[in-house]
Amino acid sequence: MKKKVVFLFALVVMSMLLFGCTTKEKFDYASFGLVEDGVLTVGSDIPYEPMEFYDENGELAGIDMDVVKEIATALGLELEVVDYDWDELFEAVKSGEIDLAIAAITITPERSEEMLFSIPYFNGGQVIIVRSDYDEVMLPEDLMGKNVGVQTETTGEEEALKLTDVANVFGYAGFEVVEETTESQIVSDLKSETIDAIIVDFVLGRELVANNPELKLTGEPFTNEFYGIVTMKGNTALMEEVDNILRDMIRDKILEAIQDRWI
Repeated sequence: MKKKVVFLFALVVMSMLLFGCTTKEKFDYASFGLVEDGVLTVGSDIPYEPMEFYDENGELAGIDMDVVKEIATALGLELEVVDYDWDELFEAVKSGEIDLAIAAITITPERSEEMLFSIPYFNGGQVIIVRSDYDEVMLPEDLMGKNVGVQTETTGEEEALKLTDVANVFGYAGFEVVEETTESQIVSDLKSETIDAIIVDFVLGRELVANNPELKLTGEPFTNEFYGIVTMKGNTALMEEVDNILRDMIRDKILEAIQDRWI
């Protein structure tokens, strides 16, 4: 009996040496440059359903929140989510005020020059929304000569300006881009017929139409956009681990299950 006990104990010790005693011992936390030891501090812009919002119990929910919860668990860190206004979020990343940001952030060349992106975890795109009784706009080319609302500092604004630039190159008048600072303002403008249409992310568009029956989507997204998680430039050790975890989530279909849960 004693020999068996010693043998079993040796197997346990060897397993601990080979595979590590805990998840935390896998990582070099000092290289992550965490804002707070043992905590993954993540910034977001809440709410933006179904990506991030508070459920009926006041708990954080949505695609982004499920993704970052998985990442924090895999890293063996406590998760702290900080709510920022959209126009303040990127400054918090670049200054190192937070470890990561996740908020349906589209990967763009311009943003990649200022921040470090993860691999994509979600593919979205821009859609056109009009009033339910308005049939003059179905496709992007139908926007020509119209007034189109966009939220500033978004890829919806970028795509609207691109469309008008292309129209101008080919000798068309394009359309008037009405820029507002909030999504609620462009929706209000659309309902009051101040503008003819709005351009927003598919995720936001889906939510706006669900909550406003007097509005409708004109069709499928007319662009492809990939969302990524961001950290400050130079924080490669943390982002490499985030990428590894995202790859595992893709391979194990965890990411697919999260998206299916909310969309």
